[in-house]
Amino acid sequence: MGSWRKLLELKAPELRFLAVAFVRVRWVALRLRVQGLATLQQAIGSTPGGESPGDLPPATVARLVATAARRGPFRVACLPRALALQGLLRERGIPAELRIGVRKEGDLFQAHAWVEHQGVALSEPDRIDERFRALRPAAR
Repeated sequence: MGSWRKLLELKAPELRFLAVAFVRVRWVALRLRVQGLATLQQAIGSTPGGESPGDLPPATVARLVATAARRGPFRVACLPRALALQGLLRERGIPAELRIGVRKEGDLFQAHAWVEHQGVALSEPDRIDERFRALRPAAR
């Protein structure tokens, strides 16, 4: 969504969700700085179900979260955006897995976080899993 005009074309449920997503991505970014990743992931994983799974499709939720992360006084990086998306999907009873991938191009090391639903990366360029090698979670 490159323009404000596109935002105005959203339906009422999408606009309401966009407002929720706008607050959530910034709240997650703040909590990530204060609490750290492990504590925040535990909180996200234990969030009880909220709205029904059918209210918005996962791809729409991801698109609106990405839009919310780009708008406002500051942009939200990929990790808090992915964590917010994962939490919002799980609250709706939709399975979502956080992926963190890395790559090296020349001397530059890069990392990226995204969310997958049923093995498909949401709101990401095609084949993100080929450009970034996903890290495996540590055994507990």
